[in-house]
Amino acid sequence: MSGSDYILILNQDVIFGADVFEGMINFLDHNQKVASASPRLMRIENNARDGIVDSLGLTVDRRRRFSDRKAGEPWGLQSESATRTGPCFVFGVSATVAMYRREAIRFATGGRLFDQFYFSYQEDMDLAWQLQLRGFESVVLLDKVAYHERGAPDATRGLWSTVSNKQNQSAIVKYYSYRNHLATLIKNEQWPNFILDFPWILWYELMKFGYLVLFDRATLHGLSELWSERDWLKIERKRIQSGAVVGWKKMGQWMYM
Repeated sequence: MSGSDYILILNQDVIFGADVFEGMINFLDHNQKVASASPRLMRIENNARDGIVDSLGLTVDRRRRFSDRKAGEPWGLQSESATRTGPCFVFGVSATVAMYRREAIRFATGGRLFDQFYFSYQEDMDLAWQLQLRGFESVVLLDKVAYHERGAPDATRGLWSTVSNKQNQSAIVKYYSYRNHLATLIKNEQWPNFILDFPWILWYELMKFGYLVLFDRATLHGLSELWSERDWLKIERKRIQSGAVVGWKKMGQWMYM
């Protein structure tokens, strides 16, 4: 509702280091192609700041698995920690702390910040994908730090770790994460990249589907919601893909980082 140049999204469980807002605004002021910025997010565990990364931006792999970059890893072991300066260009930024350029939002989505269908979870990845398709960039400012007391468990890499992670998630997290993940793929995926990575995408989705059939059938009701909204999803996909200025080859590079 405001007329500001930038829009700040902020979780309630964040503590800030020095000059975080000033740093994001200054960077966005001097880099017009950048649509979103975030500080380096570090973890708070048991009220202690222990040097564990919470998020260095959003990533997507060839399975189309979304995650927070370097989450749960010690900061001192990251190559970025050697300098702690400068921007790190990423696929998108976590909505835990995210500053968005208003004009970029207008250009990419027609002025809507997050898709209201999503309610919660994955909405920042959906927006990040649309901004990338429109030719905008996203950065994490490594020399600006915020600390986050994460409520949801980390996304993990191994099969058994993933199963354990799902068992620890609340019902609402599992439901909206599953439904919104599929909606994000339907809306934003480019056909050439989907075809190239189809075996990996199919295997990942079949594993999730099998787990849900056996242990969590309530989450599968999200599929019926997607089906009931199929006409709207078709319209959204047409809008997003017709406005894309970045080709599938360049977008596909993000899936292999």
